[in-house]
Amino acid sequence: MVPLRDSWYDYEEYYGNNAYKPKALEQPKVDKQPRVSKRAKRKARNKNVVTGVIIFAIALSIVYRYTLINNKNMEIIEKREELNALNNVNSQMILNMERSMDMAQIELYATEQLGLQKPQNYQVAYIDIPKSDYVTVENDIKKENWLKKMIVDVIDFLVL
Repeated sequence: MVPLRDSWYDYEEYYGNNAYKPKALEQPKVDKQPRVSKRAKRKARNKNVVTGVIIFAIALSIVYRYTLINNKNMEIIEKREELNALNNVNSQMILNMERSMDMAQIELYATEQLGLQKPQNYQVAYIDIPKSDYVTVENDIKKENWLKKMIVDVIDFLVL
């Protein structure tokens, strides 16, 4: 509070003298809060809104990425299940093929299903094949290490 006086000075009397000595009064301390203009308030509020929108957009993008990752993981699980099912079918087919390659099974199928019979003695003809008719395969191609061949090619290229 401000005192109701004409001046901010208080006068004291000197003892033994009629003169007055002015004494300065302390000014009252007023807590002055800085005035914030409407424009500054609006700017601060807009800044907060923009920050909130940016944070929301980041959170939304993170959730979207996790959704995509989850969908990809579900596809991977489905593909693995499909692969397991196909592997099971493949093993069944290999087993069936091995069973069908059994000579007893082949003979049984030929005699029962196709009506074939074993040849009789007059139907069999024996042929003598001389040794000169045999074919021998020689491997003339040198099997070189591909790395060694590549190094030789590079050296030949650099020499030129």
